[in-house]
Amino acid sequence: MTNCSIIIPTHNRPSLLLRAVGSALAGLPRKAEIIVVDDASDTPVEQVLADPVYKQVRVVRIDVPSGGGGSPARNRGIEQSTGEVLFFLDDDDEVLPDYYDRILTSAIADGADFGFAARKYAKADGSTCRIEDRGLPHGFVSTRTDFARRTFPFSAGFWMKRDAYKVVGAMSERLATNSDTEYCCRLYASELRGWFSPEPGVVIYPHNNDDMKNVTSRAKSADRATAFRLIAETHSELMAHDAGASEFIYARWIKHALRAGQGVEARYALSKIPQRSTRLKLAAFYLSYRVSETFR
Repeated sequence: MTNCSIIIPTHNRPSLLLRAVGSALAGLPRKAEIIVVDDASDTPVEQVLADPVYKQVRVVRIDVPSGGGGSPARNRGIEQSTGEVLFFLDDDDEVLPDYYDRILTSAIADGADFGFAARKYAKADGSTCRIEDRGLPHGFVSTRTDFARRTFPFSAGFWMKRDAYKVVGAMSERLATNSDTEYCCRLYASELRGWFSPEPGVVIYPHNNDDMKNVTSRAKSADRATAFRLIAETHSELMAHDAGASEFIYARWIKHALRAGQGVEARYALSKIPQRSTRLKLAAFYLSYRVSETFR
């Protein structure tokens, strides 16, 4: 069986981390390792995982908070890992017990380079609320598919081969939010083959405490506008050749700029859209937003 590494970044979520690690252990393939990257938690993770039941888990400690929305911690985990396949699990999520084996015996065996899965959303009591429907078939992801459907967060059971990581490089540490979107742009701009599993791979739980919300939901609109501007400018070639990617990225740049009260920034974003049809479509959105704000 292929060697694999499960990488879990964490910061100040001891009880949630125990659930995440427990789920990873329950589904751990025979030749696999779990690496928890402790991003300067107040209570060191080694203390949280002191029970012998977690003896298979290796903890990597970062003494100064890295920031960057978890990407620095993920990169550190990859540096410390040895697996040929890299799985990523957020510390507030739970992986389903058969997910790793499903990927190793199907996607990896068929030659996929990276992939993700549908997510199962749970209520606070653990019962199923809904299962994500992306409208994608099981198997290889076509680059002709609508970009919004094939773009995914790291929380969607994301995995990749180590060789694929060597091709696209480390996750962006310049972005405090939406680094997963930027990474998707790199993956789809490459010749790598993506894979989707409509059968859920992870369980997402709700958080009622604001401190426990994920990084993206807490980020200010101004920060997200800055992130999408950087993504658009960094991946200008992809924006020019993939109309779906262009609409996806520029729509979010404009939306968050408007929400942050940055009208000049939103107009600048409109002016940089490479496709005329997309520019006209998003100009209509821009105008409707400004009108709604005027009469609010």
